Amino acid sequence: LICALKSIEERLGRVPAAVRYGPRVIDLDVLLYGDQSVDEDTPIGRLLVPHALMLERTFVLAPLCDIEPQIRHPRWKASAADIYAKLVASAPDQRL
Repeated sequence: LICALKSIEERLGRVPAAVRYGPRVIDLDVLLYGDQSVDEDTPIGRLLVPHALMLERTFVLAPLCDIEPQIRHPRWKASAADIYAKLVASAPDQRL
């Protein structure tokens, strides 16, 4: 799966970033994979599912809530909507 996503990114023009977390043409991530947790090294890098930073990013959680607000994070056991609400409450300027 991760190899397929990286291939799509390359075909759409993504190049290795000079700055970590800098701007890029496209960024495809695996946020969740059912209720599974994955932590493994792959030939192209480490795969962590659930996505390691998704709980800190309103720009990830807001669209996830639009699609499936009641989806549950396998480690936190809280819904995307609940996690998003707590994140926005702790940092209102992050609201999307």
